Amino acid sequence: MNTKPTLEAAGAGDVVNTETGARPRRAAPLSLRAKENYEANREKYCTELDAAWKRVEHGTRELSATNKKDVQTAKNTLRDCFEQYKDVFARYEAFLVKTNCPESRQELDQRNQIEEERRVLVTGSLWERSDDLGVRDETPSRRSFSVHSTRSSSSRLTSSSTISLAAVQARAEAEAAKTRAHFGRKEAAMKLERAKVDAELEILRHEKEAAAAEAHAGALEAAVVQDGGESLHALPLLHPHQRTADYVQSQEAAHAPTHRHSELHTEENAPRDDLNSRRNDGAHVHDHQTVQQETSRDLPHRHRGAENRLCGSRDTSPKPRRR
Repeated sequence: MNTKPTLEAAGAGDVVNTETGARPRRAAPLSLRAKENYEANREKYCTELDAAWKRVEHGTRELSATNKKDVQTAKNTLRDCFEQYKDVFARYEAFLVKTNCPESRQELDQRNQIEEERRVLVTGSLWERSDDLGVRDETPSRRSFSVHSTRSSSSRLTSSSTISLAAVQARAEAEAAKTRAHFGRKEAAMKLERAKVDAELEILRHEKEAAAAEAHAGALEAAVVQDGGESLHALPLLHPHQRTADYVQSQEAAHAPTHRHSELHTEENAPRDDLNSRRNDGAHVHDHQTVQQETSRDLPHRHRGAENRLCGSRDTSPKPRRR
């Protein structure tokens, strides 16, 4: 049987080495990656321990229900199952001691207490059937006394064993629930920490992009200044509202002279249009007078031509030729 650590001598929160009795170094908190590895290994060992303990419980029930001739076989089977359970627990204990963090120390304290209660339970089950091994060699009187003593002792042990088993199982379930709740809180805290880290990484990425853009703009500005241009830092910074107001005023100023120029152009061209209109009217009058004069000059000629055509039309018969 393994030697158990003396927790009173170790002090609160310390775990004593089961072989040397030396106090290990102070527990240090784990990193995020180390916590994930610790949780994975803890789940693996807990699964192995639960499976090994179920085999021990099955061996205990078989030992209690077997007949006298098979007691030794049942006891050997129970011892083998319990040795396998202790081997898994020893490996888990070594892992918790090696991890040496506050979580592993708390888990080790709880597991040591549960393992001690289970050891007492298995030892009681083995001792309960130990008197059944030498029953055939006893005399009838001794046998009757032994049977009576065994029955009374067995009834007491059976009742005590049943109560102890129920108490151990209830306590184990309570400790398991407490452990799950504890590590559930740890898992939630780790997820929150991971979310914070992701948010900080996102902010850092945006800051990196902004810094790169600013560096790019600075390089372009330096190139402009080198070519003889004006630096952007020398220009006054305007508020967006002020820039909007300046743009509106510039647009109004740009359109106002054009409208005035069109009005002045219309006013300047108005006298010219009147003069041209009067000139056109005079030209039409002059042309009308010229037509009238030409018509009056051509009228006598037109009368004479008409008379000649009338005379010609009257003498249309052919004259006889003279011989």
